Amino acid sequence: MKKTTFNAIRQLVYSASGISLADSKEALVQSRIANRTRELDLDVEGYLALLGRDEREVDVLIDAISTNVTSFFRENAHYPLFQALIEQRVKSGAPRIRVWSAGCSTGEEPYSLVMSALQVPGTAKVDFKLLGTDICRPALQKAMEGVYEKRLLEKVPKGTLERFFKPLADGRWQARDELRSRVMFRYLNLNEPIPLRGPLDAVFCRNVMIYFEQPMRRRLVQSFLDALAPDGLLFIGHSESLTGLDVGVRAVGPSAYQKLERVEVKGAA
Repeated sequence: MKKTTFNAIRQLVYSASGISLADSKEALVQSRIANRTRELDLDVEGYLALLGRDEREVDVLIDAISTNVTSFFRENAHYPLFQALIEQRVKSGAPRIRVWSAGCSTGEEPYSLVMSALQVPGTAKVDFKLLGTDICRPALQKAMEGVYEKRLLEKVPKGTLERFFKPLADGRWQARDELRSRVMFRYLNLNEPIPLRGPLDAVFCRNVMIYFEQPMRRRLVQSFLDALAPDGLLFIGHSESLTGLDVGVRAVGPSAYQKLERVEVKGAA
């Protein structure tokens, strides 16, 4: 792949999604689009031309280079904190609880969160809903279906698995209605204005901001804080940090933060 071609492709990706591809990602990009160029019977230059005239193909490209690495109860240190928040809300008589999973991939995180919440006594009687969003449409489709290979459910305790999933004839397991009815999945590009109204009780955006440059990270964190209730919780990935941002939160656990008040995020661009 010519350097100019790679630069053009990564500029398209950045403009469309905010994902910043470093020079070191050239080989990854080339390998990820190889199947697509063969399928379309195009060389890389021809594919670049297609990207320039077809926005739908840009979505296909972003899907191809996005890393949808996830699992049930991943980074599980966050779940006791989340359950404590749900318990506090239930005990205080909150009529509704709202949670957002940004970058939800194939649904393992949203379903894990709902399972955790519903194990807190009283949650089932509360208007509890979770929004899962992602930029990858195939991943969202799988999340909506809620069907998983048994090996992907190994981290789910047996009793929890049997309560919230049902076995299928082909050996896979599907999320039961009790679980799926609490989740709404939607396409959302975090590089565009975020049409969410709060207050949200918790926002999970884990292992997503590592793909973005500092200005976009700052804008995203501001959006999260704007949407969160005054004492709501923000969870980010363990490999991520809010360093460089003057944020009105306090750390309550590993990569977990509680909003203190309505604040404006500050930091160097």
